[in-house]
Amino acid sequence: TREVEHFSSRQNGNHFIPNDFIHSIFKDNDNSIWLGTRDGILIYDKTANRFVQWNSYFNNTDLPSFDNVRVNVIIRDKTSNYWIGTQNGLYMVSSDKKSVTAFQEELDENHRLSANLVYCLLEDSDGLIWIATVGGLDMYNPATKKITHYNKGKGGLSDDFIITLCEDGKNRIWIGTATFVNVFDKTDTTFTFYGQEHGIPNNRIFEIVKDKNNDLWITTGKGLCKYDEKENSFQTF
Repeated sequence: TREVEHFSSRQNGNHFIPNDFIHSIFKDNDNSIWLGTRDGILIYDKTANRFVQWNSYFNNTDLPSFDNVRVNVIIRDKTSNYWIGTQNGLYMVSSDKKSVTAFQEELDENHRLSANLVYCLLEDSDGLIWIATVGGLDMYNPATKKITHYNKGKGGLSDDFIITLCEDGKNRIWIGTATFVNVFDKTDTTFTFYGQEHGIPNNRIFEIVKDKNNDLWITTGKGLCKYDEKENSFQTF
C-alpha cells in the first residue's frame, strides 16, 4: 500500500508499543517481526494487528520477560534455536520455545561469558556461535557445548570492547572493536589488525556487512569504507 505506519509509546490502540528505544529488528522464518527494545521483546501479532510481549505471543509465561532489560540482538541458528543478546547476558531459546539456556559472566565454565553486555551475535558457516561482548570475544561450539574466550593480550584481540561481527568469503571472522578491525583466521587461529594506516577512516568500528560480491562495508566513527576481498584493499567514501 506504500503507507507508513508509526508505532510508539505516544500512539494509541494497535499502534502502541511500550518502549520507543528499538535496538534490534528480527524477521523469523514465518515472517513475523520481533523487536528488541530496552524493555524486552515485542512480536507483531498479525491476528490482533499489534505488537505484544513475546511470552504472551507464544503463550508461555516461563520465557524470560526481560523487563527493563535492553535486547541488543536476536538471531536464529541453523537448528532453529534462537539466540538473544542482552545487557544481562545471552539466552538460547529452543525452537519449540520450551527451554531456555542462559550464558552469563557469573555462571559455570561452559556457560560463562567474558561480560554480560552482548552487542552482536554471529552464526558462522561452521555453525559456531560468535558472541561480541564488552569484555572480549566468545565462541560457543554447539557440538561440544563449550565456550572459547578471546581477549586482549594473550587472546590476540586489539580491544576487548566488541561491537560488531561478520564472516567474509574466506570464512574469516571480522571483528569490529572500539580500536581497529580484527580479523580472525580459524585455520591457524591468528588475528590480523586493520586501522587508519591501512585506509580505514577511523579505528572505531560500528558495523561490518558483507555484500553479494563478498566485499565488506564498514561503518566507522569518521565515515564509510569498503574492503575489496579480491584486491585486499580499503576504499573510503
